[in-house]
Amino acid sequence: MIWLTIDDGPSTRAEDLLDFLRSKGFGALLFCRGDYLQTKTEWGVRAIKEGYILCNHSYDHPHFSTLTREQVREQIAKTDAIIDQVYAEAAVRRSLRYFRFPYGDAGANEKTIEASQQLLGEYGYPSPLHSPRRDVDVMD
Repeated sequence: MIWLTIDDGPSTRAEDLLDFLRSKGFGALLFCRGDYLQTKTEWGVRAIKEGYILCNHSYDHPHFSTLTREQVREQIAKTDAIIDQVYAEAAVRRSLRYFRFPYGDAGANEKTIEASQQLLGEYGYPSPLHSPRRDVDVMD
């Protein structure tokens, strides 16, 4: 099976996306913005029930290099709560946790990047690629 990673959803064409993925037999990690998912929870329930994985892509897609530690925490926690709610509505246990920074922007410098990675660890995000990073890095 092919697994795709898709960012910034659920979009205005989210239903079409799920239909397309299903028609092709593709699996997907769906990196969701919390503010979008909050208004499309029924889409999230459908995605989960069809076997897709909802992932955290922040609440409202900011550049993390402009945020304080507390704002980073809020972006992660607020979206996690929404994803947890959608999994509960789908009556499916959330077994995998992945995070991707918007724009690939994990922080302004090594110190803030490390702080963000530490916060991800506190929220139970494992390293998906056997590296010290706990986010799914954007490929260049």
